Amino acid sequence: MKIIKLVFPALIFLLMATVAEAQQETAPSAVDAPQAIEAPAKKDKRANKGSKARKAQYEKMVTELNLSDAQQAKFKEVNKKYRQKMQDAKASSGDDWEAMKATMKNIRIEQNTEI
Repeated sequence: MKIIKLVFPALIFLLMATVAEAQQETAPSAVDAPQAIEAPAKKDKRANKGSKARKAQYEKMVTELNLSDAQQAKFKEVNKKYRQKMQDAKASSGDDWEAMKATMKNIRIEQNTEI
C-alpha cells in the first residue's frame, strides 16, 4: 500500500509535466522561418476593379443621358475632382468610419449639385 501511495503521486506528476510541456508555444527561430515571399499587391487589383466599374458606369450614363462631347468632358472633370476629394477624406479619416461616412455623404451631395 505504501508503494501505491508513493508511485501514484509520482505518476500523476509525470503526466501533468508532459501535458504542460506539450502546450508550450515556441516562437519560430530565424533559421526555421521561411524566406519572405512578396505577395502580389491586392490594392492594385482593387484599383483595377474600381477603374473598370467607373468606366462601365460612365459609359452607361453617357448612353442613357445622351451627353454631348462637351458635357462628357465636364462630367469627367467633375467626377475626377470629387474622386480626389473622397480619396483625401478617406486617407485623413484614419479609423473613424462614422466621420468618414459623414464626410463622404457631404462630398456626394456637393458632387450631385455640381453635376
